[in-house]
Amino acid sequence: MLGIASRRRSFVDSSVTTLLYPCSMSSHRQQSLDYSSAVLAVFGGLAVILVMGFIIEFALSIFVGEALTVETSLIAILALQPVSIALWAMFLAGVAKGGLTENLGFTRPRAWWPVLLVVPAGFTAAGVAELVRLLLPAVEMGSIETLEGLVQTAGGLGLLAVVSSLLLAPLGEELVFRGVVYRGLSNSFGTKSAIIWSGVAFALYHID
Repeated sequence: MLGIASRRRSFVDSSVTTLLYPCSMSSHRQQSLDYSSAVLAVFGGLAVILVMGFIIEFALSIFVGEALTVETSLIAILALQPVSIALWAMFLAGVAKGGLTENLGFTRPRAWWPVLLVVPAGFTAAGVAELVRLLLPAVEMGSIETLEGLVQTAGGLGLLAVVSSLLLAPLGEELVFRGVVYRGLSNSFGTKSAIIWSGVAFALYHID
């Protein structure tokens, strides 16, 4: 009985791997992340966002009904879409050769001090965004203005949306772009090209 279940699970694993990585061998995790994985991560991630948005809207319309507001819907989407993106990246990395630990770089860093660079980088990014808004007032910065509107109209729930965006969205995006996309491009074209093109993909992803 256990042997049948094991063979069935092995068949499902190999089928999923073959579907995602057509060039791979039939056994599980024989194909490393490559450029095709990076393309799949980006466009598949966009598809995940669209599908999750639809599912969330549909579920809320059923359970909440007429009491559903735009603010509540946006907060739910902002909270759950980053989680779905993170799971998508972890799934792609998990079925590829090396698994999650190797493909996503889950290893102990040699030094912790670079983490401190996050603080000045954050202030720099905020300063650049504010400068753009001052110099080009006609330019709409969709994500920032959406969060500002939620905080002003939804109160505590709006603040929850901001916290979710600041904590969950970067996690999901890093797993996609610095994990699957960077590692896949690096395996195919080398480190320098991977840094450049994963950065370009990340910038296009945040074109608003």
